[in-house]
Amino acid sequence: MSFGVASGHPLTSASAEEILRAGGTALDAITAAAFTAFVVEPVLCGALGAGVLLVAPPGRAAVYREAGVSTPKAKAGT
Repeated sequence: MSFGVASGHPLTSASAEEILRAGGTALDAITAAAFTAFVVEPVLCGALGAGVLLVAPPGRAAVYREAGVSTPKAKAGT
């Protein structure tokens, strides 16, 4: 099995790698990585943060998803 894992923190990457080595899917790995990142990088990510996901199931077209939450702008003069 070959795979690549990249993140902003070594523990986040390690959690995804552990799932993949145990036979989990890419979606299992990204879920583990996300929840790990919530703990080890709370200032940089959270359940309501933004992100992208590209999934390419075997034999099917790749699916791209983007999610994000916009921060409201302050009113002028506040």
